[in-house]
Amino acid sequence: MAPRQPDLLGLQIIIQPQQDCTLPSNYTYWLHAWFLDQIRQIHPHLAAELHNNQTEKAFTLSGLLGTTNASNRTITFSATHNYHCQITALHKDLCTTLKNWQPPSTITLQNNTFHITQHQITLPATTYKTLWDKTNLDDELNLNFLSPTAFHKNGNHMPLPIPENLFHSYLRRWNIFSAYQFDPEEFLLWVREGIVLLRHNIRSSKVQPGKQGSVTGFTGSIQLGITNKALAQVEYSHLAHALITAAPYFGTGHKVTFGLGQTRLGWEAAASRKKQPLNSTTAPAPEGTAARIAQLQPIFLASKKRQGGDRAAKTALLWATIIARQENGDTLQSISIDLELPYDSVKKYAQLARKYLITINQG
Repeated sequence: MAPRQPDLLGLQIIIQPQQDCTLPSNYTYWLHAWFLDQIRQIHPHLAAELHNNQTEKAFTLSGLLGTTNASNRTITFSATHNYHCQITALHKDLCTTLKNWQPPSTITLQNNTFHITQHQITLPATTYKTLWDKTNLDDELNLNFLSPTAFHKNGNHMPLPIPENLFHSYLRRWNIFSAYQFDPEEFLLWVREGIVLLRHNIRSSKVQPGKQGSVTGFTGSIQLGITNKALAQVEYSHLAHALITAAPYFGTGHKVTFGLGQTRLGWEAAASRKKQPLNSTTAPAPEGTAARIAQLQPIFLASKKRQGGDRAAKTALLWATIIARQENGDTLQSISIDLELPYDSVKKYAQLARKYLITINQG
């Protein structure tokens, strides 16, 4: 039997400005248009469908994630830094197109040239069936929101990670793009009664994700839990875990094709300045390494044979933290102390992570 064609895929492009430049804070509008034009050149019918489908877009597109300076509705990008843009596909046609896509060498945004230095798969190609079959009910429900995240609620923006809003966002995309359908009314009633927010470390910010208008969203990390009573509904417990696993592909909330709602599994390394046990989060990282950690984590996650579980996400986050802090000048000894791990373990993780980076760069 031929292998199933994948439904989901995450791809990252690494770009560098040709020179220091400043863009309007709503530059994601032009980034969005550039991406659709790239698809149009390969698959015109698909590009038209992605542009015109107003129900739910079959992709997500981050902004340019990395170290920037923002002020007075503008964002400044440095020629000495790399920035990464994450793109995900949510159905077969776009998944196939992205797998075969060869990005151009440059991208121009508002007359500013950025060089595309690398592109790589960061979220492995998979199917909705595989996500369902490999869901582990023992995984923790931890999410990290890299870009401002918000929901439409009664005509307004809701900048809070209320469980019902989270799962409504994920289930809507699941029902549209997968063959496995679930009744949203019954499931969301179960969510309201049985899923609780155990802890969070979030902050709010206002952004301009489109051609006009602004949105207040939240970034940071949350941990969800399922009550004992709700666990008795095994199918819905399974669905909740599957949807969390799909969140990095789906994005969270609205305007995910304009940079909002970029989501990763796990707890944000730099979310808290206090030490935390490693089984809940890594030790705090310096502010300057947070963007690098966010860049490395999905790369290391792709090295894991079983990417869907929380354990894989934690390991990828640990590797990313060690490498990012080394690049920042920290010694393995100081990193091992901060992470409360044996020095030999940290040294081994660093070696494995470096070896993997060399392998993908050579490949």
